[in-house]
Amino acid sequence: MDYRLTHVGLLCRDNEKNIPVYTDQLDGQVTTRAFNKGQSDLTFIGKGTDVTMELVNADPFLPYEQQFIDRHGFGINHVSFLVDDADAAFEELKIQGVEVAWETKDILFVRQCGFYDPDGLLIEIYSYPTEEEYSLPDVVKPLSPTDLTFHHVSIITHDLERSERFYIEKLGMKRAAECFEESGGGFIFLIDPFFDGEQHNVMFEIIVGPDLWDREQVLLDKHGPLFDHICYMAKDVPGAYKEVLAKGAIDNMEPHDAFGLTMAWIRDADGNEIEFMSPFPGDMQEKILRGEIPVAFPE
Repeated sequence: MDYRLTHVGLLCRDNEKNIPVYTDQLDGQVTTRAFNKGQSDLTFIGKGTDVTMELVNADPFLPYEQQFIDRHGFGINHVSFLVDDADAAFEELKIQGVEVAWETKDILFVRQCGFYDPDGLLIEIYSYPTEEEYSLPDVVKPLSPTDLTFHHVSIITHDLERSERFYIEKLGMKRAAECFEESGGGFIFLIDPFFDGEQHNVMFEIIVGPDLWDREQVLLDKHGPLFDHICYMAKDVPGAYKEVLAKGAIDNMEPHDAFGLTMAWIRDADGNEIEFMSPFPGDMQEKILRGEIPVAFPE
Protein backbone atom coordinates (compact mmCIF):
# COMPACT_ATOMS: atom_id res chain seq x y z
CA MET A 1 0.00 0.00 0.00
CA ASP A 2 1.40 3.44 -0.97
CA TYR A 3 0.64 6.35 1.37
CA ARG A 4 0.70 9.88 -0.06
CA LEU A 5 0.80 12.84 2.35
CA THR A 6 -1.90 15.21 1.06
CA HIS A 7 -2.94 17.62 3.79
CA VAL A 8 -2.35 18.87 7.32
CA GLY A 9 -5.36 19.42 9.58
CA LEU A 10 -5.54 22.57 11.70
CA LEU A 11 -8.27 23.05 14.32
CA CYS A 12 -9.19 26.75 14.44
CA ARG A 13 -11.24 28.82 16.85
CA ASP A 14 -12.74 30.66 13.90
CA ASN A 15 -12.03 29.91 10.25
CA GLU A 16 -13.09 33.43 9.30
CA LYS A 17 -10.12 34.80 11.26
CA ASN A 18 -7.55 32.23 10.13
CA ILE A 19 -8.44 31.90 6.44
CA PRO A 20 -7.15 35.45 5.71
CA VAL A 21 -3.82 34.54 7.34
CA TYR A 22 -3.26 31.65 4.93
CA THR A 23 -4.73 33.39 1.88
CA ASP A 24 -4.19 37.17 2.16
CA GLN A 25 -0.98 37.15 4.20
CA LEU A 26 0.64 33.92 2.94
CA ASP A 27 -0.93 34.20 -0.53
CA GLY A 28 -2.41 30.70 -0.49
CA GLN A 29 -5.26 29.57 -2.72
CA VAL A 30 -8.50 28.03 -1.47
CA THR A 31 -8.80 24.71 -3.31
CA THR A 32 -11.98 23.42 -1.63
CA ARG A 33 -14.42 24.69 0.98
CA ALA A 34 -17.17 22.53 2.49
CA PHE A 35 -19.45 24.71 4.57
CA ASN A 36 -22.65 23.44 6.17
CA LYS A 37 -24.02 25.89 8.72
CA GLY A 38 -24.25 24.32 12.15
CA GLN A 39 -22.48 21.14 11.05
CA SER A 40 -19.09 21.71 9.46
CA ASP A 41 -16.71 24.25 7.97
CA LEU A 42 -13.68 22.78 6.23
CA THR A 43 -11.40 24.93 4.09
CA PHE A 44 -8.44 23.53 2.12
CA ILE A 45 -5.70 26.01 1.20
CA GLY A 46 -2.70 25.25 -0.99
CA LYS A 47 0.53 27.06 -1.69
CA GLY A 48 3.14 25.95 -4.23
CA THR A 49 2.69 22.17 -3.88
CA ASP A 50 -0.14 19.64 -4.11
CA VAL A 51 -0.29 19.32 -0.30
CA THR A 52 -2.85 21.57 1.40
CA MET A 53 -3.72 22.94 4.82
CA GLU A 54 -7.15 21.84 6.04
CA LEU A 55 -8.63 24.51 8.32
CA VAL A 56 -11.32 22.95 10.51
CA ASN A 57 -13.68 25.27 12.34
CA ALA A 58 -13.81 23.85 15.87
CA ASP A 59 -17.41 24.80 16.70
CA PRO A 60 -19.06 22.37 16.37
CA PHE A 61 -16.45 19.61 16.55
CA LEU A 62 -16.23 15.82 16.59
CA PRO A 63 -15.42 13.98 19.84
CA TYR A 64 -11.75 13.35 18.97
CA GLU A 65 -11.38 17.04 18.10
CA GLN A 66 -12.70 17.99 21.55
CA GLN A 67 -10.18 15.60 23.10
CA PHE A 68 -7.41 17.30 21.14
CA ILE A 69 -8.51 20.79 22.20
CA ASP A 70 -8.64 19.69 25.85
CA ARG A 71 -5.04 18.46 25.60
CA HIS A 72 -3.40 20.93 23.24
CA GLY A 73 -5.69 23.84 22.56
CA PHE A 74 -6.17 24.93 18.95
CA GLY A 75 -3.52 23.82 16.48
CA ILE A 76 -2.39 21.04 14.14
CA ASN A 77 -4.33 17.94 15.09
CA HIS A 78 -3.66 15.49 12.27
CA VAL A 79 -1.93 14.68 9.01
CA SER A 80 -3.72 12.88 6.16
CA PHE A 81 -2.52 10.26 3.72
CA LEU A 82 -4.28 9.26 0.50
CA VAL A 83 -4.37 5.58 -0.47
CA ASP A 84 -6.02 3.60 -3.25
CA ASP A 85 -8.26 1.68 -0.85
CA ALA A 86 -8.95 2.93 2.69
CA ASP A 87 -10.59 -0.36 3.71
CA ALA A 88 -7.52 -2.35 2.68
CA ALA A 89 -5.23 0.17 4.39
CA PHE A 90 -7.29 -0.11 7.58
CA GLU A 91 -6.93 -3.88 7.65
CA GLU A 92 -3.21 -3.64 6.84
CA LEU A 93 -2.43 -1.19 9.64
CA LYS A 94 -4.73 -2.91 12.14
CA ILE A 95 -3.00 -6.26 11.53
CA GLN A 96 0.34 -4.52 12.12
CA GLY A 97 -0.87 -3.44 15.55
CA VAL A 98 -1.32 0.28 14.88
CA GLU A 99 -3.74 1.86 17.37
CA VAL A 100 -7.14 2.55 15.78
CA ALA A 101 -8.73 5.98 16.25
CA TRP A 102 -11.86 5.13 14.22
CA GLU A 103 -12.84 2.40 11.82
CA THR A 104 -13.40 2.98 8.12
CA LYS A 105 -16.52 4.98 7.25
CA ASP A 106 -17.81 7.40 4.64
CA ILE A 107 -17.24 11.05 5.56
CA LEU A 108 -18.35 13.71 3.09
CA PHE A 109 -17.02 12.50 -0.26
CA VAL A 110 -14.26 10.10 0.90
CA ARG A 111 -13.81 6.73 2.58
CA GLN A 112 -11.81 7.36 5.74
CA CYS A 113 -10.27 5.77 8.84
CA GLY A 114 -8.01 7.02 11.62
CA PHE A 115 -4.98 5.77 13.55
CA TYR A 116 -2.58 7.04 16.21
CA ASP A 117 1.19 7.06 15.90
CA PRO A 118 3.31 5.89 18.89
CA ASP A 119 3.05 9.36 20.48
CA GLY A 120 -0.74 9.40 20.17
CA LEU A 121 -0.70 11.82 17.22
CA LEU A 122 -3.59 11.40 14.79
CA ILE A 123 -3.09 9.98 11.30
CA GLU A 124 -6.01 10.11 8.86
CA ILE A 125 -6.14 7.61 5.99
CA TYR A 126 -8.60 8.05 3.14
CA SER A 127 -9.46 7.09 -0.40
CA TYR A 128 -11.89 8.26 -3.06
CA PRO A 129 -14.69 5.99 -4.33
CA THR A 130 -13.22 6.09 -7.85
CA GLU A 131 -9.99 7.40 -9.33
CA GLU A 132 -12.02 9.80 -11.48
CA GLU A 133 -13.15 11.64 -8.34
CA TYR A 134 -9.58 12.45 -7.29
CA SER A 135 -7.48 15.21 -8.77
CA LEU A 136 -4.48 17.07 -7.39
CA PRO A 137 -4.98 20.77 -6.68
CA ASP A 138 -3.43 23.14 -9.18
CA VAL A 139 0.13 23.99 -8.22
CA VAL A 140 1.19 27.61 -8.70
CA LYS A 141 4.98 27.66 -8.75
CA PRO A 142 6.87 30.56 -7.15
CA LEU A 143 7.59 33.43 -9.53
CA SER A 144 9.66 35.69 -7.28
CA PRO A 145 12.26 35.07 -4.53
CA THR A 146 9.72 36.07 -1.87
CA ASP A 147 6.99 33.69 -3.06
CA LEU A 148 6.19 31.02 -0.47
CA THR A 149 5.83 27.27 -1.02
CA PHE A 150 4.46 24.91 1.62
CA HIS A 151 7.43 22.73 2.61
CA HIS A 152 6.91 20.63 5.74
CA VAL A 153 4.96 19.77 8.84
CA SER A 154 6.88 19.05 12.03
CA ILE A 155 6.48 16.99 15.19
CA ILE A 156 8.46 17.04 18.43
CA THR A 157 8.90 13.69 20.16
CA HIS A 158 10.73 12.10 23.08
CA ASP A 159 11.78 9.12 20.92
CA LEU A 160 12.91 9.87 17.39
CA GLU A 161 13.84 6.28 16.55
CA ARG A 162 10.42 4.96 17.54
CA SER A 163 8.62 7.71 15.65
CA GLU A 164 10.74 7.32 12.53
CA ARG A 165 10.31 3.55 12.58
CA PHE A 166 6.54 3.97 12.62
CA TYR A 167 6.41 6.31 9.62
CA ILE A 168 8.88 4.22 7.64
CA GLU A 169 7.58 0.74 8.46
CA LYS A 170 3.87 1.51 8.56
CA LEU A 171 3.47 4.36 6.04
CA GLY A 172 6.37 3.73 3.66
CA MET A 173 8.26 6.99 4.20
CA LYS A 174 12.05 7.24 4.11
CA ARG A 175 14.66 9.47 5.71
CA ALA A 176 15.77 12.19 3.28
CA ALA A 177 17.88 14.53 5.42
CA GLU A 178 19.25 14.71 8.94
CA CYS A 179 21.06 16.91 11.43
CA PHE A 180 22.24 15.69 14.85
CA GLU A 181 24.15 17.23 17.74
CA GLU A 182 26.81 15.36 19.75
CA SER A 183 24.20 15.01 22.49
CA GLY A 184 22.02 12.94 20.16
CA GLY A 185 19.37 15.60 19.74
CA GLY A 186 18.47 16.96 16.34
CA PHE A 187 16.00 16.48 13.53
CA ILE A 188 15.30 14.45 10.42
CA PHE A 189 13.17 14.97 7.32
CA LEU A 190 11.09 12.15 5.85
CA ILE A 191 9.54 11.96 2.40
CA ASP A 192 6.80 9.72 1.01
CA PRO A 193 7.20 7.60 -2.18
CA PHE A 194 5.61 10.34 -4.32
CA PHE A 195 8.14 13.07 -3.53
CA ASP A 196 9.34 14.66 -6.78
CA GLY A 197 10.66 18.08 -5.78
CA GLU A 198 8.12 19.81 -8.02
CA GLN A 199 4.39 19.06 -7.76
CA HIS A 200 4.81 17.02 -4.57
CA ASN A 201 7.59 18.83 -2.73
CA VAL A 202 6.54 18.34 0.88
CA MET A 203 8.41 16.76 3.79
CA PHE A 204 7.74 15.51 7.32
CA GLU A 205 10.10 16.71 10.06
CA ILE A 206 10.74 14.91 13.36
CA ILE A 207 12.56 16.80 16.13
CA VAL A 208 14.03 15.32 19.33
CA GLY A 209 15.99 16.65 22.30
CA PRO A 210 18.10 17.25 24.24
CA ASP A 211 19.24 20.73 23.25
CA LEU A 212 15.85 21.77 21.91
CA TRP A 213 15.30 25.41 21.09
CA ASP A 214 13.53 27.31 23.85
CA ARG A 215 10.22 27.44 21.94
CA GLU A 216 10.38 23.69 21.30
CA GLN A 217 11.14 22.83 24.93
CA VAL A 218 8.27 25.00 26.15
CA LEU A 219 5.83 23.23 23.82
CA LEU A 220 7.09 19.76 24.73
CA ASP A 221 6.93 20.50 28.46
CA LYS A 222 3.39 21.88 28.15
CA HIS A 223 1.80 19.38 25.76
CA GLY A 224 4.09 16.38 25.45
CA PRO A 225 4.82 15.07 21.92
CA LEU A 226 2.88 17.12 19.40
CA PHE A 227 2.55 18.41 15.88
CA ASP A 228 4.74 21.47 16.31
CA HIS A 229 4.60 23.75 13.28
CA ILE A 230 4.24 24.09 9.54
CA CYS A 231 6.87 25.63 7.29
CA TYR A 232 6.91 27.55 4.03
CA MET A 233 10.00 27.83 1.84
CA ALA A 234 11.19 31.01 0.10
CA LYS A 235 14.43 31.86 -1.68
CA ASP A 236 14.42 35.27 0.03
CA VAL A 237 13.30 34.64 3.61
CA PRO A 238 13.97 38.20 4.91
CA GLY A 239 12.03 39.63 1.99
CA ALA A 240 9.10 37.23 2.42
CA TYR A 241 9.05 37.89 6.17
CA LYS A 242 8.97 41.65 5.56
CA GLU A 243 6.15 41.31 3.02
CA VAL A 244 3.85 39.24 5.26
CA LEU A 245 4.42 41.57 8.22
CA ALA A 246 3.39 44.44 5.98
CA LYS A 247 0.16 42.50 5.29
CA GLY A 248 -0.60 42.33 9.01
CA ALA A 249 0.98 39.01 10.02
CA ILE A 250 1.84 38.49 13.70
CA ASP A 251 5.60 38.58 14.23
CA ASN A 252 7.25 35.74 16.13
CA MET A 253 10.99 35.67 15.31
CA GLU A 254 13.00 37.78 12.89
CA PRO A 255 15.26 36.17 10.25
CA HIS A 256 18.31 34.30 11.54
CA ASP A 257 20.74 31.67 10.23
CA ALA A 258 21.17 28.08 11.41
CA PHE A 259 22.05 24.72 9.82
CA GLY A 260 23.01 26.47 6.59
CA LEU A 261 19.47 27.89 6.35
CA THR A 262 17.82 31.25 6.89
CA MET A 263 14.66 31.05 9.00
CA ALA A 264 12.00 33.41 10.34
CA TRP A 265 8.72 32.88 12.20
CA ILE A 266 5.23 34.35 12.34
CA ARG A 267 1.98 33.24 14.04
CA ASP A 268 -1.53 32.68 12.73
CA ALA A 269 -4.70 34.03 14.38
CA ASP A 270 -4.68 31.24 17.01
CA GLY A 271 -1.00 31.68 17.84
CA ASN A 272 0.21 28.65 15.86
CA GLU A 273 3.82 29.05 14.78
CA ILE A 274 4.62 29.24 11.07
CA GLU A 275 8.21 28.97 9.91
CA PHE A 276 9.77 30.50 6.80
CA MET A 277 12.85 28.64 5.56
CA SER A 278 15.31 29.05 2.71
CA PRO A 279 15.91 26.13 0.30
CA PHE A 280 18.24 23.35 1.42
CA PRO A 281 21.85 24.48 1.05
CA GLY A 282 24.15 23.27 -1.70
CA ASP A 283 23.06 20.25 -3.70
CA MET A 284 21.08 18.58 -0.90
CA GLN A 285 17.80 18.63 -2.85
CA GLU A 286 19.44 17.16 -5.96
CA LYS A 287 20.97 14.35 -3.90
CA ILE A 288 17.58 13.57 -2.37
CA LEU A 289 15.98 13.41 -5.82
CA ARG A 290 18.77 11.11 -7.02
CA GLY A 291 18.15 8.81 -4.06
CA GLU A 292 21.46 9.60 -2.35
CA ILE A 293 19.83 9.74 1.08
CA PRO A 294 19.91 10.57 3.85
CA VAL A 295 21.89 13.76 3.32
CA ALA A 296 23.33 15.80 6.17
CA PHE A 297 22.94 19.51 6.87
CA PRO A 298 26.19 21.48 7.16
CA GLU A 299 27.47 21.95 10.71
